[in-house]
Amino acid sequence: MIHTERTPDPPLMSHPCHQVSVYPPVVPPAPTDRSVEAILAVARTLASTLDLDLLFERILDTLTPVVSADRSTLFLVEATGELRTRVAQGTDRRDLVLPAGTGIAGWVAENGTSVRLEDAYTDPRFYPAWDGETSYRTKSLLCVPFRNAEGTVVGVMQCLNKPEGFSAHDQALLEAIGHQCAVALDNARLVRRLEQRNDELARAHAQLRKKTEELEILARLERSIGTARDEDTILREALGLVCELFDTRDASALLLGDVNVVVSVHASDSGEGGQDIRMRSKRISRQWADALLLRFDGPTLSGDDEGHHVVSAIEVDGQRLGALQIVRLAAVEESGLRVLSMIAGRVGRAIAALREQALNDRDDRLQMLGQMMSGVLHDLRTPLSAIGGYAELMAEEEDPSEREYYLSRVRTGLSHLEAMTTEVLEFSRGHWELALEDVSLEDFATSVRQVVVPDIDRFGAMFLVEGAQEGTARFDPNRLRRVLSNLARNAGEAGARTIRWVISQNDRWLAFEVSDDGKGISESVRHRLFQPFATHGKQNGTGLGLAMARRIIDAHQGTIEVESEPGRGATFRILLPITSG
Repeated sequence: MIHTERTPDPPLMSHPCHQVSVYPPVVPPAPTDRSVEAILAVARTLASTLDLDLLFERILDTLTPVVSADRSTLFLVEATGELRTRVAQGTDRRDLVLPAGTGIAGWVAENGTSVRLEDAYTDPRFYPAWDGETSYRTKSLLCVPFRNAEGTVVGVMQCLNKPEGFSAHDQALLEAIGHQCAVALDNARLVRRLEQRNDELARAHAQLRKKTEELEILARLERSIGTARDEDTILREALGLVCELFDTRDASALLLGDVNVVVSVHASDSGEGGQDIRMRSKRISRQWADALLLRFDGPTLSGDDEGHHVVSAIEVDGQRLGALQIVRLAAVEESGLRVLSMIAGRVGRAIAALREQALNDRDDRLQMLGQMMSGVLHDLRTPLSAIGGYAELMAEEEDPSEREYYLSRVRTGLSHLEAMTTEVLEFSRGHWELALEDVSLEDFATSVRQVVVPDIDRFGAMFLVEGAQEGTARFDPNRLRRVLSNLARNAGEAGARTIRWVISQNDRWLAFEVSDDGKGISESVRHRLFQPFATHGKQNGTGLGLAMARRIIDAHQGTIEVESEPGRGATFRILLPITSG
C-alpha cells in the first residue's frame, strides 16, 4: 500500500501509472513518551548551536531511532530549485545534488506534501540511482517537507526502511519537528547574513582606516614639503618620513636633473625619542643613473643578504624623475608598497612644481631684466647729460670757485648714478638691508633739494620744501632720498609745474607729503601703481621707481599712499614710525 497525504486534496486521485491512495490530513495521535522526549531533545538541540551541519546531524541522530528508521537524509532547497544533501546518514558522501523535481524528495519539495511508501520501488517517482551508487536497498520511505515562516518549502527530511513501515504518528512527528528545523534554518541564515554584513562592514572599516592612514601620511608629507623651496628639503622631509613609517635607517633617492644626484638618508636615534636624519648627496654620471633606473620599475620588492629592498619610481605624467628606495630587515607588505608609491608620487609632483616654477621665474626674470634695462638706460640719460654739461663748463671755466661748483654738481650726478645703479641691482636680486642712522631733518631736506632741483629743472618745474625741519629722525637717508627724488621726477615727467614736499612729525610718526599740480593718475593705473613696470603719464617710463619706493617704505615698517584725480595732480603720503637708536 502507498500512502501519500496532503491537506487540500480530495480523498481519492489517480496517478498516471497506477492507483495511489491519498488520505485526508494526518491527525496527530496522542503523543507518546518517546515522541515527547524526541521533541524536547530537538528543541534543546535547536538552542545549542547555529552550525547547521551539526544541528541537523543531531536532529537526525535523535529522530532516526525514535521512528525506528534505518537511516535518514536531510535535503535543503537551493535557490535554483535543486536539492542538496546537508546530512546523509549511513554514507560518507554529503555532496548529492538532485535536480529540481527528481525523486520522492524532489516531488515533496515541489508539491509541499508528505509522502509515505511501503515499497519505494513501486512508485515511479522514486529515484533508484542513489541506491545503485551506495549498494543500499530502499524499501519503506517517509519524506516530509518543512517550511519557513512565509510558507515556502526550504528543506526535506527523508527517513528510510522502518521494518513495519512508517505510521501516521511518525509522519506527524517529523512534520512537527520539520517546522522547528525550518525556523532554525531561517535563524541560521539570518545570523549568517548578519555575520556576512559584519564582515563586509569590518572590511569596509579596515579599508576606510587604511585610506585614512594614507591621507594622514599625505597630510604629514604635505605639511613638511608644502612650503619647501628646494629639492633637498623635499627629499630630506620625505625620506625622514619614509624611515619612520617603514622602521628603517636606510633610505635613499635617485634624482635626475641637470646634474644627477643620489641622496641617501641615515636615521639614528636622537636620544630624545626622535630620529637624527643625516643626508649625504653624491653626483653621478648619466650612465650610472640609467643603469640604476633599470631597477626602478616600482614599486618592486626584492631581497638579498643585505635585507629587503623596496623601490618606487618618482614619476609625473609618465616622466621619470628618479626613484625612492628603502632597505629593511623585514619584508614589506603590499600596503607598504602602495604607501611608498604614494609618497614617491607626491615627491615627484612637488619636485616637478619646483622645477616648473624655476623655469617660470627664469623667464619672468629675463623679461623683467629686459624691461629693467630699458628703464635704467632711460633714467641714466638725465644725470649723464647733466654730468657731461657740467664737465664741459668746468673745462672752460678759469675761476676756481666756479670750477669747484661745477665739480660739486658732477659729484652729485655721479652719486645719483651710483644710487640708481644700486637700487636697480638690489631690486633685481630681491634682497637688501637698510642702513639706519639718526638724521638731521634740516640736512636731509638740503640733500634732497640738491638732488631733486637739478633733476626737475629740465621740466621747468619748481620744488618747494615746507613744514617742520627741526630735530632728527632715524631712517636710511640714501634710500629715502631715492624715494623722494623718484616722486619728484615722476611729477615733472607728468607735466607738473609745482612740486611741494611737506614735512611734519609727532611723537609717533614722521610724515612726508609730496604733491604736484600735474595731470594726475588714471583710475586704470592707480590700483597697480606700486607694482613693477606700472607707468602713469611717462612716455618712456617703466614704473620701477614706485615699486622700489614701496619696498623701501615697507622695509622702514611705514606706509605709502596716493590720492589723485585726473587733471588735478597727485599727492603721495609717506608715514614712517618714530624709532630710536
